[in-house]
Amino acid sequence: MNPLERYLIYLLRDPRNSEPRYVGKSTSGIHRPRAHVVSPNPKQAYLYNWVTALKTEGVEPEILVIERVSDPLLLAELERYWIRTLRHSGYRLVNLTDGGEGKLGLKHTDESKRRISETKRQKKLKAEAEGKAYGMNGRSHSQEVKERIAAAQKGRHLSDATKQKLRNIRKGTATRGTGWHHSEATCNRLSEQMQGNKRGAGAVFSDERKNKIRQALTGIKRSEETRRKISESQKLRGDSDESDTL
Repeated sequence: MNPLERYLIYLLRDPRNSEPRYVGKSTSGIHRPRAHVVSPNPKQAYLYNWVTALKTEGVEPEILVIERVSDPLLLAELERYWIRTLRHSGYRLVNLTDGGEGKLGLKHTDESKRRISETKRQKKLKAEAEGKAYGMNGRSHSQEVKERIAAAQKGRHLSDATKQKLRNIRKGTATRGTGWHHSEATCNRLSEQMQGNKRGAGAVFSDERKNKIRQALTGIKRSEETRRKISESQKLRGDSDESDTL
């Protein structure tokens, strides 16, 4: 996979008013944000509750790719930057933390690999001594389970539209919103909801809010190499904004 298709920063937006609600990073392309939409993790309580509430209304979060980079080590810094900036701009993000967690780019030393291997070996020996199976080693599905799996797969056909969506997801291109427009009634309703919404497009921020944003960005120092990489990713983003909106 092309690094620019694999390493990205994305937003999940409220489809009713396009308000950003979650910032995330991915090392697996568009598959990571799609997983939040298709199968949200209950351990991410705020995100899970928000996505679930949307689904009860028959809608799903919109996915927008906002950064593409070739170096995964930039993801943590960019994730923190976008979370901080959007929060100071007044958006109600459901992120539980300030971002940047994880160990992207971590490479185990030979000693670490040896310890991990030894730990797994000890667990396997312990399971065998207790007469238990370790993982799927030496195990296989029963004939009954095999037949149930086979029966569930029979007669299952994906529509051409679904197949095309799956192709587009794998390519990292848009699958939602393309060629689709709100009805006039829906547009009017959304317009009324956005009246006076300071988080909406074209909002005029107070001097106090502007100062907060300035303060949030003050003191951030990046190397020339980092600036160059971010500049390149932003140029690429500008060329593909429309195709990145799902």
